[in-house]
Formats: sequence, structure tokens, C-alpha cells
Amino acid sequence: MARFNYSQAVKLHEQLGPQRAKQELAEMFSSKAVRPQDIDLGRLFMECFGPSAYMDCRGDRTGRTAAELLETSGAVSTAAFLNIAGQFVYTNVLDAYVNEESVFSNLIPEAPASTLDGEKIPGITQIGDEIQERAEGMAYAIAGVGEDWIFTPPIPDRGVEVALTWEAQFNDKTGQLAERCADVGKWMKIHREKKAIDCVIDENTVSHRYNWRGTVIASYNDNTGTHTWDNLAGSNGALVDWVDIDAMEQVFNAITDPFTGEPTLWDPKHLVVTKQNEQIARRILSATEIRSGDITTGAGTQMLTGNFYVNKYQLVTSRLLASRLATDTDYFLGDIGKYAKCMMAEKMSVVQAPPNSHEEFHRRIIQQWRVNERFAYVVVQPRAMVHATVS
Repeated sequence: MARFNYSQAVKLHEQLGPQRAKQELAEMFSSKAVRPQDIDLGRLFMECFGPSAYMDCRGDRTGRTAAELLETSGAVSTAAFLNIAGQFVYTNVLDAYVNEESVFSNLIPEAPASTLDGEKIPGITQIGDEIQERAEGMAYAIAGVGEDWIFTPPIPDRGVEVALTWEAQFNDKTGQLAERCADVGKWMKIHREKKAIDCVIDENTVSHRYNWRGTVIASYNDNTGTHTWDNLAGSNGALVDWVDIDAMEQVFNAITDPFTGEPTLWDPKHLVVTKQNEQIARRILSATEIRSGDITTGAGTQMLTGNFYVNKYQLVTSRLLASRLATDTDYFLGDIGKYAKCMMAEKMSVVQAPPNSHEEFHRRIIQQWRVNERFAYVVVQPRAMVHATVS
């Protein structure tokens, strides 16, 4: 790994200009030729402004503010210092976001939002089996389709700011400044993943996420009240073997279209379990054979077949899942992509505040970054998932 050449970095800004130099720096960080956390901001400052100015700031001998010091320094050095320091923190924020795995977020498709206040998503019902016999000379029976719709929730602006003070930049002795700045992207990422999980399990909310024709309905329940379908395998038992998966499939198979009464046409794709059940689920989905019948006493008939669950479902799990569930032994079966959508109004963005800002003058915050994203998860088809509860 190459050592960072402070003098060369500043000359790069002098020769190429800030924009081109920022591109060169970004490529250097992206290729991992230099790690941002290996950069010493004190040395960078001395290269830009000189040792005397650095010692003045460290000892506060002159009493000059950060803004005054920057204003009395050369324009090229000022631009170099701000752009190099800004680029390495910006790079760390993006790296933390991209490299962290998002399990549930990646399974839920995004849809562009047309308003921040929530919107009506229309649909058309199917015709259903309205076929009738026609007597001679008579007209055919008339059939048609109807309207269907759901409402999406309002889309909040979610985010956080990270602010670096003058004192923090020049008194840091831990070498973790860049790492802590990178945490901004990581925690935005984790926040969104939690919201995706909460949507799939339909927990941790004061209001359920399925709003059908103005009626808010829980995603999972028995056929009761406004919940006119059964997708709750209540007291299904702990996940042990293929029998538990089969019991969930039978609940899934009994779900019908609310307008036609016909069986739904989609098939489950995902088996969702907590980490504590991960290896049990892997065993069920990868075993080479299945034994059924009287396999305990040996007195009855045993049947041996190949495992019909091999590669049938995608196993979905996360270390965040157990903490979001009220009962961490529960599990789910279905199609997450059909069950939910993420209404996206604004993709995640990292914005750096300009130099010589109001905060810099009054609070000596010489650099600031804002991370924000506008999204809301909505349940569009709860019949696409089944929830197994463990008593």
C-alpha cells in the first residue's frame, strides 16, 4: 500500500485544479492505494499552511479563529486542504454504505414516489370464473372487472449530520477520525435495513403498513374481522424439519383472491428465519433425503425420498431480525418482492457544507457532512407472505 505524499497532493491541486485533483484523489481511495484513515490531518495542514500556523492552532498562541487563518492563507492551499480532507471523509462515508450487506432492503423493490404525503396506488380486479352456459337464442352472461387500491404512508426525510470542529481535527490522537465519520453512512444503512425488516414482519409500528381502500389492516392474522384471509400459522411449533415448512405451505396454498375466490397464482420464494434458526433451515433446505412414517419406534412403515426442498426457497436471515421480532423464534414463508415496496422520493446522498459557513464562524465547525434519504416501506400484498408463530 502506497504512502500518502502530502506535498504531491497539494501540488496536484496547483497543477490540475480542485475538480481534477478531487477526481484523482477519489480514484486513489477507490482503488485502495491509500486508506483515508492513514492520512494525518496535522501533516496535511502543515503542508498547506506551514508549521508555524499549525503550532499556532495547536497552542492557540495567536488567538486567531479558523476563519481568519483560512482567509489569510493562499487560495490554492486553502482549496487543497478542504478538498483533500473533504474527499477522504466523503470516501469513507460511501465505502461504509456500499460495503455493508443489506439483506431485506435488497429484496424489496423500489418504486418512485410522486408525492411526499402518501399516494393512492390503483389496481384492477380480475374477472374471475363467471363463465355460464348459454341457452339457444339467449345472450351470454355479462362479466367485468372492478377497482382496487391501496394507500401508501407519508415519506419522511431521514438523516443525520456529522460535524468536525477545529479542535477535533487538530487534537485527535486516536487516528479514528475518518472511521467515525464513516459511521454516518453505516448507520444510515442500518436504519434503512431495520425499516425493511419491520415492514416484512409488520412489527415496531403504531400503525400497520397495509392500507387497503382506507382501512388499515395487519399483515398477518387469521381470517377475522377486516383481515379476510388466513396467513398466520399460529402455534406452528419451533422450526425442526420439513414438516414445519409443509404446514406453512398448506396455509399459503389455502389463500385465495379476495375478488374471485380462486387460489392465488404466486408461489413462495423466501424462507425467513432468525440467526438462531439459520443452521436448522439450511439443514432442511440441503438434506439429501427425507424420512417419513414411523421413524421413532421402527415398528411401522418408513418411507425414504429425495429432499424435495433442495433449492426450493431462498434462505433469508439477518443478525438484526431477532431484535426486531417480539418472539425471536418465529419464521416466515413467502415472496418478499410481491409483499412490499419501498416508495423512494430521494436516494441516499452525502453533501458537504461549503467553507466559511455560518457554523464555521460561530462554532468553529470547519467541516460538515449531511447524510439523508427519503423513503417509506409499504405492504402492497400481504397475501404473499405467511407467518409461523411459535407457542
